Amino acid sequence: MDATPQADQPTAQDRPRPLLDFYRRWHKQQIRVKCLSGQVIEGILKAFNPYDLLIEVDNGEEIILPKHAILFVAGPKAKEEAV
Repeated sequence: MDATPQADQPTAQDRPRPLLDFYRRWHKQQIRVKCLSGQVIEGILKAFNPYDLLIEVDNGEEIILPKHAILFVAGPKAKEEAV
């Protein structure tokens, strides 16, 4: 049996990859970030790149937060329906 892929079968490079850009979904929305230092930052995600997040906090100040300093990010809360 030959272990090489056949020409008509897709290889790993040919398969579509899922979109893993979580920040694109949360752009211009309220987020909560917990830093490795323990500090929690809440604000609107204004911009992002592969290395940093730009967050606007309540007083209008903009913070550039390096991604390597982030413990976790929580996106906008799901709106609860009134019963």
